[in-house]
Amino acid sequence: MREWHPTYFAPIADCRAAHPEAVIELHNIVTEFTRVYRRKHPPPAGAILLYGRWLPGMLRRCGEVMKNCGPARCTRERNPLYAPCQ
Repeated sequence: MREWHPTYFAPIADCRAAHPEAVIELHNIVTEFTRVYRRKHPPPAGAILLYGRWLPGMLRRCGEVMKNCGPARCTRERNPLYAPCQ
């Protein structure tokens, strides 16, 4: 979907795999997308919910998690979820 709408998905940084919250959100969107569009004739109500409710909410939540990430560095690198063993 990012290839089709690159500016819409701008809040999703390339370091998304380092953010468990973003991984869960993206998994849920892919699952919902598959559920709606796996049919030959997708129901309009499912598409409306996906694009009108679930996708904007996911982008907002992922944007909050990755708001300080950028091309130079990921915030997860500065504050790792798990400290390395010594």
